Amino acid sequence: MVNIYEYDHSGKYIQNLSASSEYTPPANVRYVNFMYVASSTDIKLQFQESEITAYEPHKSAKLTTKVPVRRVPNGTADKIYEADGVVWKEKR
Repeated sequence: MVNIYEYDHSGKYIQNLSASSEYTPPANVRYVNFMYVASSTDIKLQFQESEITAYEPHKSAKLTTKVPVRRVPNGTADKIYEADGVVWKEKR
């Protein structure tokens, strides 16, 4: 359950309400404040100006590879990076 606090264009408080699923603010609402208590329930928020689209989970910037990465005590290490959909290993 998420508590939603609505405010007008000048920041004046309008009302608060609770939502457990989809929420679309009325036309007079310009700012919203979401508050929730962390629990075992995942909360997914999607903000947009016009049409509703399907939820897309965050795509991590972390790359995973089965190729071993070498690292020496002075901090020098191989570099793994992605370019144009291909994962590259730069040996150092």
